[in-house]
Amino acid sequence: MVTFIKGESCAPSTCNAFHCEVFSSGQTQGVPSHIARCRWQDTRAPNPASVNRCAYVHYSEDPARGGFNNMFLSKPADEGCAPDPEFTKLIQTDVGYAGQLP
Repeated sequence: MVTFIKGESCAPSTCNAFHCEVFSSGQTQGVPSHIARCRWQDTRAPNPASVNRCAYVHYSEDPARGGFNNMFLSKPADEGCAPDPEFTKLIQTDVGYAGQLP
């Protein structure tokens, strides 16, 4: 998940101190899925300790391959992790996630 977030939101070597926790669990298209709340530091700012970022990540478990799919990232926000209406629409309406939404 950290690699996915870095690829979507960070330049190489600009993010660290990642911490992700499951926000909700449900199903997407009949497979177990989750939304995690992830926080990290973005070191591109002059004072990296004060630039904490947060985003929600949707992912589905793929037990046959031992990995994840249906990975989507909300718009990164400050440490408070504000809900992202576009992310909510994508995972609820377009992808069909059935579970608690941020």
